[in-house]
Amino acid sequence: MHIEDGEDPPPICIPPPVSPALARYVVCFRLVTRDRPVGMAPGPIPTSAIITYARDVDGVTDRAELRRYLRFVGTIDEEYLRAGHTERREKGAD
Repeated sequence: MHIEDGEDPPPICIPPPVSPALARYVVCFRLVTRDRPVGMAPGPIPTSAIITYARDVDGVTDRAELRRYLRFVGTIDEEYLRAGHTERREKGAD
């Protein structure tokens, strides 16, 4: 809406710069986030979804790189879940 109006978007809408070396993990997170279980609140992305993406889409065969995928994407996911939990808690407190 801001761009159509000729305005700059609010700072929260502008993603931070990501190192090209880390961009592959962010892309993985964005694509496998839909595989997370959803109940009363979203759960963590299943390990199997991350490994499947790394192997089938990114062609990773090295075990150390698979562990790196799990660690990096898992860390992004933990922050995502923490932010969502904080947001839900704040909305419930209002």
